[in-house]
Amino acid sequence: MVEHITLEDRILLFDATVKLLTLLEERINNPPNDEPNVNLNSMLFRRVWRAALRCIGFTPAQKDDIVYLFHVDERIARELGVPIFAADWKYLWCIGPKPGVPDDLLLVSVSSQFGIL
Repeated sequence: MVEHITLEDRILLFDATVKLLTLLEERINNPPNDEPNVNLNSMLFRRVWRAALRCIGFTPAQKDDIVYLFHVDERIARELGVPIFAADWKYLWCIGPKPGVPDDLLLVSVSSQFGIL
């Protein structure tokens, strides 16, 4: 139901996701002494950022921010659908590539249509 989410909603959801990932990473790296973190582990952290990178509601630039902030391997990011040169998509808030589009076709289309990349 992506078409029912406004740009403001998308930004708020992205900010909440980044904050959640940041808090989760902090709790995993610095667990409280009196409380065991049985369920908070690197596997959960990996699942959450993978879900964020697969989210069709996030723009390519937002997904690239997640890749950068949480040190996700570029190869894994590409496998999860983050397009090539995703950081350069910052002005395209509603457009993302169709899954499985070849990189060369994507680069030609985007650069000719929008004068970027």
